[in-house]
Amino acid sequence: MMIILISSTAEPTSGWGAITHHHCLALLRQGVPFVLLLPKNALRTQTEYSDKIKYLLPHLPLSLANFLEWPKIIRFWSSLKINAAPDSLVHSLVDFPYAVWGWYFAKKNKLPFIFNAAGSYSVAPFFRFPDRHLFLPVYKNARAIIAISRFTAEKMVEAAGLQRKIEVLNLPPCK
Repeated sequence: MMIILISSTAEPTSGWGAITHHHCLALLRQGVPFVLLLPKNALRTQTEYSDKIKYLLPHLPLSLANFLEWPKIIRFWSSLKINAAPDSLVHSLVDFPYAVWGWYFAKKNKLPFIFNAAGSYSVAPFFRFPDRHLFLPVYKNARAIIAISRFTAEKMVEAAGLQRKIEVLNLPPCK
C-alpha cells in the first residue's frame, strides 16, 4: 500500500513540520512506501526521505473566505495529476485547508482518506464561511480522523454539530 501524505511543511523546527517530519521518518524506517506532497513554496530541507517529497501543491491560506483565491485553487485542483495506485491511502497531516483537497483527490480516485486534527486549527473552520461548508463533507466522510488529544476530538465534534468517532493519538513528549 502506498501512502500519499499531504502537509504544508516538513521543516522539523515548526509545529506542522515536526509532525510531518517524524511521521515520514517512522514510515521510512518501517519500510512503508509513501510520497509526501508539499506546497511549491515550502522550505526545502535535506532529509532521509527527500526523494519522496514532491513540491506540487499551492500555498493555501488558513481560510478560504477570500473568494479572489478560488479561481487559482479550482484550477489547481482540477489540473493536478498524481499517479495513485489503486491500493493507495490519502492521509492529510494538516486538517484545514489541505484536508479538503486531500479528500477531493481521494474521492475522485476512489481511495480511502484520513486526516489529522490538531488543536484549534481543527475547530476554527467550522466557525467561518465558506470554510465550514468545505470542511463538513471532509469531516463526515473521512475514513478516520486522528486527533492529538481527547479535548481536540470533543471540541471538533461540538463545533461540527455531528457525532462521529475520532481516534485519539497523543503526541509523544519531546526529547
